[in-house]
Amino acid sequence: MVEPQLGSITQPGVGTSELPIPELLPILPGESAVLFPFGVLPLSIKGEKWTRLINETVTGQRVLGYFVKREPEREGVLDNIYEVGVAASVARLLRLPDGTVQVLLQGLDRIRLLQLTETEPYRRGRVQVVPEDVTAGPELEALRRTVLDMFQRKYYESRPRGWLHRLRKTRRIRDALRYVW
Repeated sequence: MVEPQLGSITQPGVGTSELPIPELLPILPGESAVLFPFGVLPLSIKGEKWTRLINETVTGQRVLGYFVKREPEREGVLDNIYEVGVAASVARLLRLPDGTVQVLLQGLDRIRLLQLTETEPYRRGRVQVVPEDVTAGPELEALRRTVLDMFQRKYYESRPRGWLHRLRKTRRIRDALRYVW
């Protein structure tokens, strides 16, 4: 097994993102929505603390850690978030007149929160990329083709026009993890 390198995702099996994942990340706790690698998640951010986190993420290192709360009604994040989350980038941002910020997060890699390092002005933590254990072989290729075939059938049923273009794009995806997530 490859030992994960903190702050680096260039080793095979350590990470899948093209954007480097820093060792220290701002931590954004989510109420109930789960974000997966390669997925997108729209969020409405309210409050000065969280708006500042988003602003500094967009203007700085561009990556944050998104962790779901165990009990959304409890505010104490130290023991109230799951230890595995996802590193995410802010793909889109919209500032509303009332101070609310609408963001679209793009999942990058699964990460593990090792230690909370700061709590003010917002939470920051030391994280480690969780390596994906994917072994190429005939079984993985068979699963990839099965998922692609299921997608093709469902997509064609829902959108009979324009399905050929989408089919060509999905066939070009060779990374099995993109199909899994």
